[in-house]
Amino acid sequence: MVKALPLCFLLMCMASLAQNNQPMTMYEKSWSEDRDESIPKARHYLQLTMGLALPGNTYSAGTPDQESGYARTGFNGQMSGGYLLSKNVGWGATLGRYISPISTDAYKQNILFQLPAEDSHVNYIWTQNWQNTIFTTGPYISLIQQRVLLDLYAQAGVLQSRMPKIVVSGFDSENNFLHIRQSDSGLAFAFLTGASIGYLLPKFYRLRLMAKADLIGATPTFNRQTDIFTTNLHAQTKGHYRQSVGVFSLSVGLRYEFNAY
Repeated sequence: MVKALPLCFLLMCMASLAQNNQPMTMYEKSWSEDRDESIPKARHYLQLTMGLALPGNTYSAGTPDQESGYARTGFNGQMSGGYLLSKNVGWGATLGRYISPISTDAYKQNILFQLPAEDSHVNYIWTQNWQNTIFTTGPYISLIQQRVLLDLYAQAGVLQSRMPKIVVSGFDSENNFLHIRQSDSGLAFAFLTGASIGYLLPKFYRLRLMAKADLIGATPTFNRQTDIFTTNLHAQTKGHYRQSVGVFSLSVGLRYEFNAY
């Protein structure tokens, strides 16, 4: 009996080892992955988002005067990425595109204000859109709790802005007129700051659903040329024009994450 004990012990060890070498069941594998995902961990990432672009300050149509950009609510698309330098601090970059249509009603008010006759009227307005492209880079802080992530960031870079062409036709009591503001491009220093919140998708442990709010600002300079045609006259004005471009954007998208720590 005593001699059989070592043999029984050896058989039990071999059976236990064979059981450990068996592949995990689907339930065990799912539980193991969920347990690993529940550990707070920030990661390097690439991100794509799209949403609304809300103009502010003199860039918006809320101030219909000579300094206004007459911009209405448009849309934005962004591609961004981040590389962690430590557990919660990293360096990121953003490439964004912001499109804003012109408020024809606000621009019409400005044109009529400049015309001397009370019975002047505008027949037709045609406009292009504001087109702004921004590239910025800077630090960010990434705070994570279970599946929820919060990023805070501040970046600086450059904005390339395309001022839209605007064509207006009308009548000023004596003559028909055609008012054309030509298009031009400008470049300026820009800043971007904001916050984003994300949720790790349960079935795709590298994908995170993101929602973000950004504020961008820049003041590019344009060469503004305006041509005015009437029945008996062609006048042209030229000059430098500084336009404040301020946009508050709200967007959603997806983030793909790479292991970092």
